[in-house]
Amino acid sequence: MIFSQAVALQQVQSLLQCYKELKVVTVEDSQIKLSGNIEINREWNDVRLNKDYSITIIIPIESNQVPYVIDAGNQIDSSYPHRYKDGGLCLEIDTVIKLKFLNGMTLSEWMLNYVETYFFSYEYFKRYGVFPFGERAHGIIGLLDYYGEKLNETDLTKTYCLMRYIATKPYRGHFKCPCGSQKHLRDCHGKYVIAYYNNFDAYEFLKQDLSLIEYTLYKVRKGKE
Repeated sequence: MIFSQAVALQQVQSLLQCYKELKVVTVEDSQIKLSGNIEINREWNDVRLNKDYSITIIIPIESNQVPYVIDAGNQIDSSYPHRYKDGGLCLEIDTVIKLKFLNGMTLSEWMLNYVETYFFSYEYFKRYGVFPFGERAHGIIGLLDYYGEKLNETDLTKTYCLMRYIATKPYRGHFKCPCGSQKHLRDCHGKYVIAYYNNFDAYEFLKQDLSLIEYTLYKVRKGKE
């Protein structure tokens, strides 16, 4: 669980101190809804953004779901690849944000590091045609790319094999590394693999993400039959 209602309400109050034009719209058993304007005043690489955006924030309660943001003012072009059709903003892979919250990130830090960064990146992309902080793909490619970074592997197929090993087998350093290198696991990807066995939340999220990857691949295969 990322937020209890008590913790969420406490953090919302801190958030509202930083973003004076945000207001609480509803407080329910399952979520808290905020709405209003935020001012983005950021500079990077001699490029400055000072602009207001109208947003809605949904904060799930008693759940492992992450908060999400809706472009209430329709200020993000609908063709932008990181804006969903319903106006939701793709800030980052959910697993990344979940782990950040579980490791102590607050709503105010989330707003600063993800939401504000999103809007700055969008405006920078509109001006210069490139993403200032890089771009991650959507769907299972984005997931595999993320786990490849964590497992120190650039090949997506090898990344999948490493994830499957972690999710289905106990760690054995003397086994052959599942990447296919023919080295012992401890002499290859071992230190990156074992980190998941030592972190319950990361391990559980990896299993969930692996299930999503495999389900998506299954649907693709069935569609081709």
